[in-house]
Amino acid sequence: MAKKQLGYVEMEWVCPRCGSKNPGPQKTCSTCGGPQPQDVKFQQREGQELIQGEDAKTIAQGAPDVHCAFCGTRNKADALVCIQCGADLKEAKKRESGEV
Repeated sequence: MAKKQLGYVEMEWVCPRCGSKNPGPQKTCSTCGGPQPQDVKFQQREGQELIQGEDAKTIAQGAPDVHCAFCGTRNKADALVCIQCGADLKEAKKRESGEV
């Protein structure tokens, strides 16, 4: 019987503009440059393996990213101001942790 492992996997999202699949952490579409939508739904990739790198594991264990209420840009959970427009992120919308 195969041994079960507990860990994190990298999800992917589909660009609503062009239909291309993109890695979850990628904030813009690699094909058309469109931004990752705030209401994006992530999906598992085929043949998915657990994340191995310590840096990647630390990021996966962290809080969900937030979207700027002003411009919609995705920012790291601990950011105080938007990396795109400089707006205060107090009103930023957070994804529910574990939402796929």
